[in-house]
Amino acid sequence: MFSPGTKWNYSFAIDVLGRVVEVASGTRLDRYLDSALFRPLGMRTTGFHATRTMESRIMPAYARGADGKLHAIAPLLSPEYTAEGRLLSGGGGLLSTAGDYLRFAQMLLNGGELEGHRVLKRETVELMMQNHLPPGLTPITISPDWPPGLSGFGYGGAVRVDSGTAIPGSPGTFRWAGYATTFFWIDPKADLIAMVWSQYMPVTELWSLDAQFQRLVYAAVSPGHATAGQNTHPMVLFPATAIEWRDGPAALPTGVKIVVLEGDPTQPGMFTVRLRFPDGFRVPPHWHTQTEHVTVVAGALHLGMGERFDRAATRKLAAGSFGYWPAGMKHFAWMEGETILQLHGQGPWTVSYVNPADDPRNARP
Repeated sequence: MFSPGTKWNYSFAIDVLGRVVEVASGTRLDRYLDSALFRPLGMRTTGFHATRTMESRIMPAYARGADGKLHAIAPLLSPEYTAEGRLLSGGGGLLSTAGDYLRFAQMLLNGGELEGHRVLKRETVELMMQNHLPPGLTPITISPDWPPGLSGFGYGGAVRVDSGTAIPGSPGTFRWAGYATTFFWIDPKADLIAMVWSQYMPVTELWSLDAQFQRLVYAAVSPGHATAGQNTHPMVLFPATAIEWRDGPAALPTGVKIVVLEGDPTQPGMFTVRLRFPDGFRVPPHWHTQTEHVTVVAGALHLGMGERFDRAATRKLAAGSFGYWPAGMKHFAWMEGETILQLHGQGPWTVSYVNPADDPRNARP
């Protein structure tokens, strides 16, 4: 149990919304979905109950038996999926095919329309695929290894908030999973839809499959795997004499200097910056909305984790050291000698302080 707004929990909220749709539309959920989504999108083999045309295409689900081997689960269809079934759930329970689901996912990637049929406003899809959780409630966890990367939650699915490191992918990737170890995700930045359906039970036991599949997909489509001569990006070099330091961002106390080496840290996309701190500089407890990647170029960074500044609880990272930590992790630091840190990652780069009184933006007119 917890107070509203203090924790995220996967619940029956979407099932309740199914009933809200019935009340608002004045019709049963299955009929509304059929007329408003399935027929306009050409999803001819999707529904709550198996039709005669579906019966020959229904695949069994599998579980591992006492002998360690996979066995088909019987019966092929539980009663709620037959013509006599009465389960109409807003949160699950549809029968479908990979082809139909791909059409639904393509509609989302297109911003609400498919082949000239608009079923959702573009603004609605944008709201669906945005993270609506504050930094303190991310990342969400359904199982120890899912969702891959660090995610918040949109309207109906997980939304990635970090950039690819151990798990490749883009911030803003929208995804969810099905009961029988089935997965899909949509990466708008890569113009990519991916699905893997295994029909394996029990739920979450092998959900590490999603991350494994994701690595393979991005390895196949990554520009880094293009053949020689295909990369048209110019080479950009910064000799030490060409680096021009400027006053640091308003989110950091006076005394910090910055140079932007790549991209724009205030906007979505890749960026690389360097920050120069004077000797003894103290950074109060804070967090970021994206994974932070830090290389110590000069001096020494003393880094600690937690919501209270404790100089004695920090770990020294000398020049040449590197580290990264997830979005939302509270941390603090102090500098030994003039210290230069290089930060890179996915923007926008933001700073949120645990104690608002530590935020220099609150002290400036």
